[in-house]
Parts: sequence; C-alpha cells; structure tokens
Amino acid sequence: MQNSIKEFLYQSNLIENETSDEALEDAREAWNYCIGQSVLTHEVIQKTHKILMHTRDLKNIYKGVYRCIPVYIGCREGYKPNEISGALTYWLEENTRKVMNFNYIKHLHIMYERIHPFLDGNGRTGRIFMNYQRVKNGFELEIINYQDRQEYYKWFSK
Repeated sequence: MQNSIKEFLYQSNLIENETSDEALEDAREAWNYCIGQSVLTHEVIQKTHKILMHTRDLKNIYKGVYRCIPVYIGCREGYKPNEISGALTYWLEENTRKVMNFNYIKHLHIMYERIHPFLDGNGRTGRIFMNYQRVKNGFELEIINYQDRQEYYKWFSK
C-alpha cells in the first residue's frame, strides 16, 4: 500500500479506535474501490461503507445500508432517517461541481458528517470521500493524525 494512503487510512481508523489489521485491510479495500470510481453515487457510498465495515462488529443488515433509526453525534441529532437519501442526493450533486478547492472539499466533508447516514463508520467513510475529492481534483491526501483529532473536531463546531 502506498505509504501516504496507508498512513491516511491508519490515522483515520485510529481516530475511531479501530486498530486491528483487519480494519486497516477493510479500509484499504474500501479506498481502492472508491478511488476507482469516476463519480460518487448512492451505490458507491453504500458499497464503500459495506467494504469498510466488512469485518467490523456491526450486524450485516446495517453494512452498506442507510440507517433507519435516529443517532446522536455529540449532543446533536443526525438527520432523521427519512431525510438521509434526499440530503445525500443534494450532497452528491454538490460533489459534481467543476471547480473544487480545499475549503469546498472540507465543507462537503462536514456536510456528509452532519447527515451521518450509517449507524457506524461515518467518520471513516467521510474521510475516504473527502480524500477521494482531493485526489480527483489534483490535491494531496488530507491526513488527519490521531493526535490532532481535537483540531479536526473543531471543523464541525463552526
């Protein structure tokens, strides 16, 4: 695995306390699948999640499936289950903009995390999609180190 990709996936997993070799291998497979796609779609979102969560402790019926129950992120409720598909459709449309810059890609990442479409794995899928956009638009990977996660979390409070 290319060193920067491996470091990105390792640090992304570490932020979520995923430290096993299996979790890193699942993340690598999810990244390879996602980055091989020409455009993000609902199917790509769901398949990326399913691959990422392959060996994780989550019932198979929830892997790659948008959640059907409410969740709380910190003290904020995620989008209601019946709003997820529409919110992601809008998010996907925003991902097709012709001009992307660092700030807009970061904005899209924050938007995705607020939707929080899955029961688990949202942070890791979101960082995969953020780096998908960065690579597809000619930028380097954004590696968010575990020790810098508090700064990363501040992105979501603005």
